[in-house]
Amino acid sequence: MEWRPIESAPKDGTHLLLYGRIEWEDYGDEGDPPEIVVGYYDVDEWDFKEGWVLVNANPYTDFCHPTHWMPRPAPPEQNENETRICESGV
Repeated sequence: MEWRPIESAPKDGTHLLLYGRIEWEDYGDEGDPPEIVVGYYDVDEWDFKEGWVLVNANPYTDFCHPTHWMPRPAPPEQNENETRICESGV
């Protein structure tokens, strides 16, 4: 997989790998280096905000300003024994 320009990214809520500067509510500034994060494009119908937000972050205060994106890779395959161990917590 290769990085693609953000202009070509889907804006339908699909979770993607994003590369860009992160704007956190409590810390960070424009001089921080870009990061790779999982995020999606959100359109908030209540306050008419829209933009790239991070998964597991506050969509009202934490934003991503990506320049590139790529699809998330498929998860690793697990054999039956690995699945059973994960489910049992052992």
